[in-house]
Amino acid sequence: MKFLFEEAKNNAKIDSSQITLSFFFLARGTVEEKSTMGLYRSLLHQLFEKVGELKDSLEWMTADGARVIQRNGWHEEALKQTLMHAVQKLGSRSLMIFVDALDECDKKQAADMVCFFEELCDRAREEQVRLQICFSSRHYPTIVIQKGTEVTLEDETGHTEDIKQYIKSKLRLGKLKQAESLRSEILEKSSSIFLWVVLVIDILNSEYRQGTASTKIRDRLKEIPPGLTELFEMILTRYGENRERLQVCLKWILFATRPLKPQELYFAVQLGLDKERSGFWDQEDMDLEQIKTFVRSSSKGLAEVTRNKASEVQFIHETVRDFLLGKYEGQWSTVSGNLVGHGHEILRNCCLAQLNASINKNVDLPDPLPKASEARQLRETINLKFPFLEYSVLNVLHHANGAQQNAIEQGDFLADFPLQRWIFLNNTLEQYDKRRYTDAVSFLYILAEKNLADLIRIHPMRESCFDVEDERY
Repeated sequence: MKFLFEEAKNNAKIDSSQITLSFFFLARGTVEEKSTMGLYRSLLHQLFEKVGELKDSLEWMTADGARVIQRNGWHEEALKQTLMHAVQKLGSRSLMIFVDALDECDKKQAADMVCFFEELCDRAREEQVRLQICFSSRHYPTIVIQKGTEVTLEDETGHTEDIKQYIKSKLRLGKLKQAESLRSEILEKSSSIFLWVVLVIDILNSEYRQGTASTKIRDRLKEIPPGLTELFEMILTRYGENRERLQVCLKWILFATRPLKPQELYFAVQLGLDKERSGFWDQEDMDLEQIKTFVRSSSKGLAEVTRNKASEVQFIHETVRDFLLGKYEGQWSTVSGNLVGHGHEILRNCCLAQLNASINKNVDLPDPLPKASEARQLRETINLKFPFLEYSVLNVLHHANGAQQNAIEQGDFLADFPLQRWIFLNNTLEQYDKRRYTDAVSFLYILAEKNLADLIRIHPMRESCFDVEDERY
């Protein structure tokens, strides 16, 4: 899909009448990134940016309808109607839309979207507008397309050639005489599963770097199971060392409220293993490239740092997440099988350790604080020196709520929570004065503002919710 999209973009640079739009569903992303509502908003935004005069396609909307949207925001049907009218006005221009990872969207939403796009193609054909849409998805969920060409990659000759080329370029075996036969064995054993090949090459390259003889590398290949699920299981259990680090790392990628940057994940894992750490990043001692290597080794190759501008940690494929939350859950969740609840509690403890750590040795924190508008440099310094602090402050209560929601009692946590320190750090990192809390704010108010219902239910002073406080709301 990426190759097709890049080719289409390059062609569009040559031919100005060709318009290329894209959307990539992301199951671990925000609501906009994993919903069809987000898809329609994104496609319209891209289309209006590229063809400004198409904004006239909003004319279909009545004055009353426009006022409702202005008051309540866009709804999906309005977005679909606007996109329909915009496409019909393209005239002699051609439009290509790429939609990747349908399997990471809600099944019903994906099916409804396909039906809408089929109707969109019919309307475009009536208006003699050239419209092409390309979907990509794993085999499940099954998406039925009435009109179009379906390509199953693993059945295509070119797919095997791509895998063969990948093995040739990525397998690092120096001048070993058996290199070519090993490449052939990998290809044969892969069953045309690209992800299996990626993981196996990483394992064999690691063996070669450690000075393993070619015969031992071949033996290692024979030990590797041919199925992807079995390979995941082998990767998670093959080494006894750093097992705790692996589990903390994977739980962070699974249950963090948002994808973490590599430096955030590094210190989250370090604090998970040693609560006495300060979370201070000495960049002369550990640079970003070393941290990225740590992410790869800690996750045993199951996670990567994205190469885009965001530079975030994610699983190398969504099948890893499915595996950890499905078949393997009972084997790697050692306490009562409650993976989600204990996962949130581990993340809560990491955040709490960072919250309690002293940062004054490395950052001068004025008390009282300057106005938020005057503290920009202070916030930047804190985020640079303590990359995990902001996430900890913003999400420690969220993870406690997640644990309580999944039957992990949080009463002691609420009783011992360092509220005044949390308020001070939150106010330090807050960009706007009106969003800062007063020193007298109650714990219950904060829980209510953040909609942490499960913690509110166990708060000993929950009847005080009717008290009026001198806060923002």
